[in-house]
Amino acid sequence: PNDWERDTPDAGAERQEFWQVLADCTGKLPARLREAFLLWHLDDQPAEEVCQAVRVKASNLWVMLHRARLRMWRCLTRNWYG
Repeated sequence: PNDWERDTPDAGAERQEFWQVLADCTGKLPARLREAFLLWHLDDQPAEEVCQAVRVKASNLWVMLHRARLRMWRCLTRNWYG
């Protein structure tokens, strides 16, 4: 039965709307935070590669990801869940 709910037209529209809101929220992040967030969370890149891409040390990467997650949480709460 759970699969039936996912196949409804409304569920597809909601998924499309969610991805648009997610794209809008990531677009509001500063460039380096956005790059780190997308590489880590959506592209599943290892930490070493993300660090090289954004030119930071691992300790700074974790801080950047934390800040990006907080901003994303706020944006998604306002624009999708709220």
